[in-house]
Amino acid sequence: MADNRIIGDRTGKSTLDEMMEVSRARNEEVAEEERIEAERKAKREADRIKKEAEKAIREKEKRDNVPGDNSWEGLERAYREKKDYTEAYMGIEFEPKAPRKRGVKGSYSQISMGFDESFKRILKKGYGRHPLPAEQFSLITGYLEGKLKGKLKRTAEDMIFEEGNWFAMAFGRAGDKLVCYTNPRGIEHDKENEKAYIIHKGFVFDQKDEFSIAGLGEGWIPLEQFNDDLVEFLYGRKYADLPQAFKEGFKIKAEGSRAYINKAEIYLPDDGVIWPLSQGNWTTRLGIVGGYFDMSAPRGARVR
Repeated sequence: MADNRIIGDRTGKSTLDEMMEVSRARNEEVAEEERIEAERKAKREADRIKKEAEKAIREKEKRDNVPGDNSWEGLERAYREKKDYTEAYMGIEFEPKAPRKRGVKGSYSQISMGFDESFKRILKKGYGRHPLPAEQFSLITGYLEGKLKGKLKRTAEDMIFEEGNWFAMAFGRAGDKLVCYTNPRGIEHDKENEKAYIIHKGFVFDQKDEFSIAGLGEGWIPLEQFNDDLVEFLYGRKYADLPQAFKEGFKIKAEGSRAYINKAEIYLPDDGVIWPLSQGNWTTRLGIVGGYFDMSAPRGARVR
């Protein structure tokens, strides 16, 4: 009769026990190799997802003109590299978006600065000046009348739904006259008095126009109280020809709530004061500010 017993070695282990230990060891090695490979695969997948996310963010920043680097140097570098400008409207090419800075929780807000600093900034970007009031409000009028599409529509929305930007104009009161200076240079923000601007001896401009403002005081004045020659000069149309939103105001959606934009008004300065002009912000986005805001957003424009 055959002997079917497993012969052991000197340690008392049978050949079967040794085979099982070898098998367990090999299984553990395979399991470890599989774990390492799984970790490597997971890391490769995580790296791939991260790269795709970073690429998507860069593309969005490029598309929206939102620089990822919040430093001034980073902003300037991003601007110099940007090539995508919006198409022209009535012969004027506008900067599509006023520049932003990254805020808390990944949000972005417009950058505000003094008129003189803003002017230097848009020159570095390749624009010759800020937009004139009539140029910008003509674009906004086109938007309100449903005439805009694509980039022009998004540019007008940026003007309406965000804070206002500087204009290539200054005006000052001289008694019953409002003196308007087109494309002024030599106006510097007074760092010691945030509500003041210094007019240098080298103050220059491209054009000077005067309009009657007899009977109108300092502060916000409804647009309908101005003569049509001034309204058309600043808004591109006579008052009667402007969209109803300029006359009554309108509601917009802002951050999930309803916001009301006031009808168009102009803020007049005191006698003898010259101020650079900007578009109003918040509820006064259809307005023109002279002698009220010390800071506004830069936005370039150029004749195409």
